[in-house]
Amino acid sequence: MKNKLFPLVKLFLSLILALSISFGFAQLSKKEIKTIKKSSTYYDQKKYDKAIKTLTPVLNKYTNYGSLWNIMTEYFYQRYLTQREKEQKDLYDQIMKMDKNIKMDGSVSKQYMYDFLNICSKATLKSENTDKACLYLRIYLVDTPVDTAVSNDAKTLYDNAETAFYNNEYFKALELYKKAIAIDSSYFRATLYAGDCYWLTERHEDAIVFYKKAVEMQPGLLEPRKFL
Repeated sequence: MKNKLFPLVKLFLSLILALSISFGFAQLSKKEIKTIKKSSTYYDQKKYDKAIKTLTPVLNKYTNYGSLWNIMTEYFYQRYLTQREKEQKDLYDQIMKMDKNIKMDGSVSKQYMYDFLNICSKATLKSENTDKACLYLRIYLVDTPVDTAVSNDAKTLYDNAETAFYNNEYFKALELYKKAIAIDSSYFRATLYAGDCYWLTERHEDAIVFYKKAVEMQPGLLEPRKFL
């Protein structure tokens, strides 16, 4: 599932910026909107540290703005990806040169990965409208092989639900997740993501019911507890 998302990152960010600046930041001053655009320019130039530093003061002031958290999440994500790719390229170059003293220092990318997941976690705690952060947490912390024994029919329904979810068709996704659960009541991810659908359509009480079920299924995972 991860690989399907990566090529779309920059397109998502462009759409987020365009829509947010046009409609989502009504309370922001012209100076603050200019600051957001400036951070976007740094992002386009792959100057991710500057993009993060520039956006931070605005985000600290408007911590409930989900759109700002989504933008910041992408800045941290791209910084991590870029560093990881650099380290992989450095390793490949060493191998191709037949270097006998091959060194792979992944400490920077590991730190960036930690920072990225930390900002995703903060986003979900600070604002209810941080769908990007929730999605990344799902990919990196939840999409583990915990549902290895589900039936093919339930898995097919789940896959169709995932497609609908990524297309923001939350009502359609919810019905498909629930159908998968009807076939296999122990389907953890279907249960958790049904909760996400309820939450994103502002039916929070129903979402909490599904999150609690998910916690009972996998008490060691943190993601189901995000809104409890």
